[in-house]
Formats: sequence, C-alpha cells, structure tokens
Amino acid sequence: MIQTIDYFAIAPPLIVALLAGLVLLLDAFLPHTAKVRTALGLVSLAGLLAALAFVVAQAAAGTTLQTFCVPADLVSSGGAAPARSWSTTSRSSSQVWRWSRAWWSCCCR
Repeated sequence: MIQTIDYFAIAPPLIVALLAGLVLLLDAFLPHTAKVRTALGLVSLAGLLAALAFVVAQAAAGTTLQTFCVPADLVSSGGAAPARSWSTTSRSSSQVWRWSRAWWSCCCR
C-alpha cells in the first residue's frame, strides 16, 4: 500500500519542528553573543510567521485536508480504526487563530 503525503496539510507543524531543530543546532555551535541571540530570535520569528501563513492559507481554502489516510477497505467494520490519521479543517485552523489571539492579548501586553 502506497500512501500519498499532502505536505500542504502538514506544513505548519513540519515547519515548526524543522525550525526548532535548526535553531537548536545553531545555538549549540555558534558563539554566545548578543548578535547571535538576536539572529536566532529573528530566525525563530520568521519560521513561526511562515507556519502561521500556512495556517491562514489553509483556513482561507476552507476545505478539509487529509494525509496519511487509511483506505476505506482496510478500516475495520467495527469502527475501531480511524478513517484518517491527520486531518485539518478550516474550523481547527480558526480555533488555533482564536487561541493565538487570546494568548497574545493575555500575555503580550
């Protein structure tokens, strides 16, 4: 069985995970100066903004995105196995947006 991967669907967490690994490696091997700390902060901010851009694009599309899906004929008839492993909808994207706004209004004044 060959599964296709919809990279647009998994782009936000993939960007954040790869960015975290990159910043961790750079922080370990670069000298500890103020310029380096500022640069790492900017790299982190740029990556998070890129992930947020994908979330906004997914919300604007308004469709349900699925990847790592199990074909219907392989799902057990008892309903124990999920029909899909990763799914995102515009509703879940809007929930992330609301949580982000609430966090910013609470913590970043």
